[in-house]
Amino acid sequence: FLTRSVMEPVAFALFIVALASPLQTRLKRRMPAALAFIATIIITLAVLGMLILAILWSIGEIGHWVIVNVSRFQATYAHGATRFIQETAGVSPSVFYDPATRQAEAQKTFGGYVAFQHWWTNELRSNLVYSYVRSDLPRFAAATTFKHSQYGAANLIWSPVPELDLGVELLYGLREDKDGATGTQTRLQSSVTYRF
Repeated sequence: FLTRSVMEPVAFALFIVALASPLQTRLKRRMPAALAFIATIIITLAVLGMLILAILWSIGEIGHWVIVNVSRFQATYAHGATRFIQETAGVSPSVFYDPATRQAEAQKTFGGYVAFQHWWTNELRSNLVYSYVRSDLPRFAAATTFKHSQYGAANLIWSPVPELDLGVELLYGLREDKDGATGTQTRLQSSVTYRF
């Protein structure tokens, strides 16, 4: 990591030398050295400019792909309202009571998800979903209280006719409690949907 700031410029300089040196050698055979040097600089800058344009174009293409395929995303912060986040609703209280101080403390929870949908053909599509939730628990919360979870799902859905969907989905989830105990769940499920 520490050598990265040194190695990247060195690698870039070697790339420029590898590009410019053979070009300048060939141009020297056909024209005066000063003119060959100027032509080499101009050609090298043109090639680097095209390389930069290609990189910018690819970033634009990636951005376009994300905009087209990101179908849903959400982020939620809850202070004393865990019922509004699915993973904590009914599992973790919104407010904790400390009997030692006779004070109540609202639980702070952050959660979010992002979902991508990609259509492979007009009849075949996939969804990819990732979800993350973390609760900031007070020190006096019980050891088995929900602390954080992660969830991922990937599916493939085929619609041979507009009214029918046939799907298969792989899901994976991880939960961690305050005491560090963890559990995971992997599930494979299928579905059939018919729209009347």
